[in-house]
Amino acid sequence: MQPSSPMSCRIGSFDAAVHTDVVLAANDAEAADRLLLRGGGGTAFRPALNALTAPDLPNGLVALTDGLGCVPPAPPGFPVLWVLTPAGQPPAAWAQSVSLPAHRWGRRRSPPSPTPIRLRRQCS
Repeated sequence: MQPSSPMSCRIGSFDAAVHTDVVLAANDAEAADRLLLRGGGGTAFRPALNALTAPDLPNGLVALTDGLGCVPPAPPGFPVLWVLTPAGQPPAAWAQSVSLPAHRWGRRRSPPSPTPIRLRRQCS
């Protein structure tokens, strides 16, 4: 029996391009505190999915998203879970999805969510 490898988590941030792609060891809390995530709209999922290529395919991908973005027509070679903002819609049916509950941050309340506009696009 081979010893198990230490657990790690690959963290990335992207919009139309990948901006952050780092691997954090399970015991590296300081690195997690220094992690800077970037993005800002114009989401395209293909660059992030393409960054996760063989031979080091992940066991799965958990994507935090509002669901608005360009998605490939076919799933990648690993499971994907969309974790959606409260008003978010799954960007592709080939993945599982869950929605985050609405949450009050301190005393500020979020404005009521408008009816979501469906802007899902297929990537060419």
